[in-house]
Order: sequence, then structure tokens, then C-alpha cells
Amino acid sequence: MMTCGVLNIDTMRDYVGPIQLVMSRVPKEVLEAQYKVKLPPRDSNQYTASIFLQLIAGSHGWLNGAGVPNEAVASRHVLKDYTNGKLLYC
Repeated sequence: MMTCGVLNIDTMRDYVGPIQLVMSRVPKEVLEAQYKVKLPPRDSNQYTASIFLQLIAGSHGWLNGAGVPNEAVASRHVLKDYTNGKLLYC
């Protein structure tokens, strides 16, 4: 429901499911070009939502207090791009 814009993205608590859906719909090349990150191959075990969000958060400098990439902030950014039409898929 978050990927359709029905639920408010800023109040979400579970972000792994919606990000996995976005990653399954949007081609890998589009994600890499949009966020300027290098993702592992799609058939790899490392092609996960968590790795994707860590790469985005690390490249933008979104870290939590312990210096770990903040996946929640990165997921909100990706979902807003997806619902606003910046990430196109077909």
C-alpha cells in the first residue's frame, strides 16, 4: 500500500517489504543510475533490500548515532522517488 501512495511513507515502520517490491519492479540499471551505486547481480544472494539501502545511505552520508548506515531514511527516500515517478518501470 505504501508503493501505491495509499499509506503515508513518513510513518512507516517496516520498510523491507516495500523496498523488495520496488527492487523487483525497477530494473537494476535504473536503480544504479538513479542512486549512483553499484549493486550486485540480481541472481546473487547479496541482491537484497538491506544491501541496497545500506549502499544508498552510505553514499549520501545518512548514518545513525553508531555510524551505521540509516536504512530507514534511505527507504523513505526511495519510496518517495518511486511514488512521485522518478523511478520508472515497465
